Amino acid sequence: MSCDCPNCKRDNILNGTLIADCFICSTKLDANTKFQIMPDKTLVCDKCISEHYVLCRSCNKLHKKGTLKTVSRQKDDGSTEKVEVCEKCFLQNYRECGECHNYFDRHDVMRHGDKCYCKPCFTKSYQQCSHCSGVFPKGRVTHTIRGTHLVCDPCFNWYGPVELYEKKPILAFHGIPPHYYGVELECELVNAKREERGAKAKEVMDLLPKDFVVLKEDGSIRCGFEICSQPATVSEHKRMWTPFFDKLPNNLHSFNTSNCGLHIHCSKKPLSLLTIAKIVVFVNDDKNQSFVETIAGRKSNTYSCYQKKEYGTVKRIGNIGRGDRYEAVNLVNKDTIEFRIFKGTLKRESFFKALEFCDAMIRFCAMGAHGIAYCRDKQNFINFVVERQKDYPHLYVFICAKVLKQENKLTKAFGFCVEGLPQTTTTQQQQPANQPTTEQVIVTPPPVNNINVTLTV
Repeated sequence: MSCDCPNCKRDNILNGTLIADCFICSTKLDANTKFQIMPDKTLVCDKCISEHYVLCRSCNKLHKKGTLKTVSRQKDDGSTEKVEVCEKCFLQNYRECGECHNYFDRHDVMRHGDKCYCKPCFTKSYQQCSHCSGVFPKGRVTHTIRGTHLVCDPCFNWYGPVELYEKKPILAFHGIPPHYYGVELECELVNAKREERGAKAKEVMDLLPKDFVVLKEDGSIRCGFEICSQPATVSEHKRMWTPFFDKLPNNLHSFNTSNCGLHIHCSKKPLSLLTIAKIVVFVNDDKNQSFVETIAGRKSNTYSCYQKKEYGTVKRIGNIGRGDRYEAVNLVNKDTIEFRIFKGTLKRESFFKALEFCDAMIRFCAMGAHGIAYCRDKQNFINFVVERQKDYPHLYVFICAKVLKQENKLTKAFGFCVEGLPQTTTTQQQQPANQPTTEQVIVTPPPVNNINVTLTV
């Protein structure tokens, strides 16, 4: 048995078992008459609907004329139009602009203080920072970061020229091919003051050639940034970075932190799989670990993990898990292998030493005259560096001081102090006393022509 509800009445009218009256004009409603159920649950014919009802532009339901509220709605082109909405939608979804006193959708108004403003009225008097969403008087938000984002003074003081980690600049190769190196140097502000980071980042950018570096965010850095260079040869890197080290900004440090590193990407294109395999095995060999840690300035950690490798490792290139990114030599990237072993440094000589180590390791392992076993031996690598000391002066002098334990004019000039001897501070950042060391390595150096160094073994 059907009830007396509007839906049952409609069904009975449509199947011919009931004839009802239009609520407005009392016209008989039967199966041949067009009618609708109104929000107040009354039945009204279509003629009365067109004369006495209007559609709410918010909920799209019909309501009696005279009961709707007029509000303003923003169009896609930024202009506004007047529309009518029912009282329920009006109370739930619309707010009064405190300036022009028109009503707008609550999603289209800006709140400042105890007032709401429509967007046109808001933009006449105020600006909003695109990062922190803070509201400021018009004309106070004048800084642009990352191309198009207008930000307030405090946000600009934090961001400055620092880009998102995902920023991918257009690559420009510097120097003569084939071997190019891209540097990622992490550094932090000593005083960790957020309001000084942006200015410090700009100072760094001003000391390096235009378009040669980009500064990025990095999740491992607390109050600092990562300096990422374009790919360049070792000689070009030395030329590009020299002005930076000549006028090294104060209040920056990298070595004396717990989390800053120096990562060096090396072009994979000129390297054979065998060369890459030799590099990976050399760096991860247990017998070489103390030596590699001395060169790197730090031990194995979560950002650069040493793990014993076999030569078959490189056969998995292109099918390596993302978790392998944090190994001492990262093979995950498509176009580069990445040395992640180095501790961050703002010392010129240590920075150049790291670059020279990567170049020397690649050329040592690429030599066709030397087999796998030969390239696994650190003593052979050291002899290789000694023979080419003019190409790798910083690495050579570092080995003299830290591996051979021999002090000479260049070890003092470069600030690579021999442990156990009185140390003289010659640069802003010195290696700490607890730096990892290797066992004594005996080498017979070739005659030294242009570098006045005498080795006593």
